[in-house]
Amino acid sequence: MRSRFPCGVSFESSRPCVFRRAEVRRIDLEARRLTTEEATIEYDFLVLAPGSVPNFFGVDGAEEHAFPLRTMDDAISLRHHILDCFERAAQAEDAKARTALLRFAIVGGGHTGVEYAGALAELIYGPLLEDYPEISRDEVEVSLIEGEERLLRAWHPAFRSTPTLAW
Repeated sequence: MRSRFPCGVSFESSRPCVFRRAEVRRIDLEARRLTTEEATIEYDFLVLAPGSVPNFFGVDGAEEHAFPLRTMDDAISLRHHILDCFERAAQAEDAKARTALLRFAIVGGGHTGVEYAGALAELIYGPLLEDYPEISRDEVEVSLIEGEERLLRAWHPAFRSTPTLAW
């Protein structure tokens, strides 16, 4: 997978900044040296973004029926699915089928889940309801589901407040 956004443009006006996508073999913190499969890199400041893989936490059926949100391709597939749900709901004559198409559940109250819930609400309660006037705002449901005690649990308490619904 390659980055689709030229990250370096964000730092054009600051000190020289080098971006590398590589597999890290060794980090020597004292010598400020990073060894990859291709080269050894000396650094002043090191920012590691190790990436991730989707985790379905052993929930039966989750991998087959859920949409991971890790890559740009994942996001595009998810967006197409949401648009398809609205298109089908707008044409559905059966109330149960329409309701099922307009219920969206985001599982995981970490930063991705919370951010996505907000972005989805903005998409739905903004342009989608304008594009589909036959769908009432009361018919759409967005749920954010978290298995732990609170949202954004991994964040430092000073940076996490109780989220409020804005839609």
